[in-house]
Amino acid sequence: MSIQQMLLGAGAVAGPFDPRKHFDVKLYTGNNATNTQTGLGFSPDLVWIKNRTDSSAHRVFDTIRGATEALYSSHTDAEYTESTALTAFTSDGFTVSTENAVNGSSDAIVAWCWNAGNAASTTSISVGAYNLNDVTWSDSASGGTNASTNAFDSTNARWNVDSTSTSSALTMTFSPGLNGTLSFSHFGANQCTFQWEVNGSLVGSPHAGSDSYATDTIGSFTNVTSLKYRVITASSGTVGGFARLYLNGVELVDDGVTPSVNVPSIATEYKANPAAGFSIVTYTGVNNATPTSFGHGLNSEPKFVIIKNRTDAEDWAVYHASVGNTKYLQLNENTAATDDSGYWNDTSPTTTVVTVNNSADVQRISRDYLALCWSEVEGYSKFGEFTGTGASGNSITCGFEPTFLMIKRQGNGSDGDTTYGSWIMLDNKRTGANDQLFANCPQAEGGRGDCSSTADQRSYVSFTSTGFELGSGYYELNDTVDYIYAAFA
Repeated sequence: MSIQQMLLGAGAVAGPFDPRKHFDVKLYTGNNATNTQTGLGFSPDLVWIKNRTDSSAHRVFDTIRGATEALYSSHTDAEYTESTALTAFTSDGFTVSTENAVNGSSDAIVAWCWNAGNAASTTSISVGAYNLNDVTWSDSASGGTNASTNAFDSTNARWNVDSTSTSSALTMTFSPGLNGTLSFSHFGANQCTFQWEVNGSLVGSPHAGSDSYATDTIGSFTNVTSLKYRVITASSGTVGGFARLYLNGVELVDDGVTPSVNVPSIATEYKANPAAGFSIVTYTGVNNATPTSFGHGLNSEPKFVIIKNRTDAEDWAVYHASVGNTKYLQLNENTAATDDSGYWNDTSPTTTVVTVNNSADVQRISRDYLALCWSEVEGYSKFGEFTGTGASGNSITCGFEPTFLMIKRQGNGSDGDTTYGSWIMLDNKRTGANDQLFANCPQAEGGRGDCSSTADQRSYVSFTSTGFELGSGYYELNDTVDYIYAAFA
């Protein structure tokens, strides 16, 4: 993405949005021979297959890694070449061969398919490609008692103001206007209060100064052409000021200045469909110690991210916005959300990058990774949370009727968390009483979250025009604890 694209908020797509051009569920019967499935409204880039009849592991395939390169959502296994599994992606479907997990003779099979865009090839993003350093921002800055370049040199030297006069405010102008979330690193004596003015209007309430550097959010805006930092109250001799300014998490630095943190800090290859909020990313880890970031290509903040170490037998790592950036989940396990900065470095994804730390599940030197990233698209996708009631009639609104729904209990100390806290997968093509599968369980359809017992759980979930409604209190669905979900129209 160019700086011009970032400033202008690139990625908007005009025209009506048809969910069937971006996601669909395909049911088919295996024949243990070449079996081509057609009829999708798009050429799929991610195909997730499960044999509904027997206990074969889930298979996950994508166009970046290539047909035949399988990962198993229910296992920790490294990437494995299966020449007789999914053998080709086609213009409106895919072809499978003799592997039982994807094409067992007379077996019922389900494939969940996503479109990662119409680009003929992937996009490669180099280290630092998102740095906002090809504009001399300080040329359009005025005011203050020292050099405005201090705010755009990627150091902690600050641009100061020592007067409450409006005419003394630190003033910046932008053409074209900025779009997105603005934040800043500031410093001021604790007797000082300051406030930002955006396009001529003060934003929020005055902030108290601090005797140490801190980073705060100004807000999210469109077409910011004028930005001012104003001291509202100050004692004699008190100085206010700021040291760094960020747009969508990326530091604005003057032309020729190398930011202290490159964005992204890992070279990335991706295929992205911003209109549908979905991208497939591959990257290689660069260290074992410090936080890094990779580009995702969505131009909006991912709310749901799944990462798998392709090189080693490691767990699948999951970020869900409702759980937050301090915790991680594991797609291949039924365990509760766990606090660990080694996954996301306590940092939420931005409109440009996902931050990962030093867990082997997300980033280790010379290890290859796959990341699946989803942002929300109104009326099409929702990644939310709800609290179970243990009773029928628990209605959850996501703004559309789901085609696919995944639910996972977060973990609230109940013994159901570690026994039944699995990732239940439901869709509108499989509506029988026991037509449920679990992402972390290889068992056939009809199982429970312990990956062994059975129950008619699908009959306790109804899709509605605005979301879904849950029946009685199964641990997996509607216990009196907190749950997360991912839904697609």
